Amino acid sequence: MKYEQIVSKARNMLTKYTYAEQAGSFAVEVNVTGAGEGIFYIRVQQDADGVGVDVQPYNYYDHNARITAPFAALRRMMERTNTADELCAAGKMEVEGDMQAVYTLESMFSNYKTMHEAAKAAKPAKPRKPRAAKAKAAE
Repeated sequence: MKYEQIVSKARNMLTKYTYAEQAGSFAVEVNVTGAGEGIFYIRVQQDADGVGVDVQPYNYYDHNARITAPFAALRRMMERTNTADELCAAGKMEVEGDMQAVYTLESMFSNYKTMHEAAKAAKPAKPRKPRAAKAKAAE
């Protein structure tokens, strides 16, 4: 996956839905290694209007935490296949700084998955067009 696609995937997963829980305000810099290498940041801002999420393809020097991992490991965290703790213990991801910010980010990815699946289930199926009966060939 290309760097731009990775940033776009994170942006789509995190900015599409609203978050009711108390997320707080924090920033996580994500350093993708290997294929799709690059740096982007995820900034979460809690205010009176709710939770705002900003994902941009830049360094963020005032971050609370920094994640360094190949995209395969990041995808496993984003899709909730593995937790950050499991990925760190396996040596597939490194986290520097505030681990609580990473845990909150994990819960936001989980929130996306839950909301996405609920929206998909609630969407009515499109009615199918009836097939035209094939005429039997005259004998």
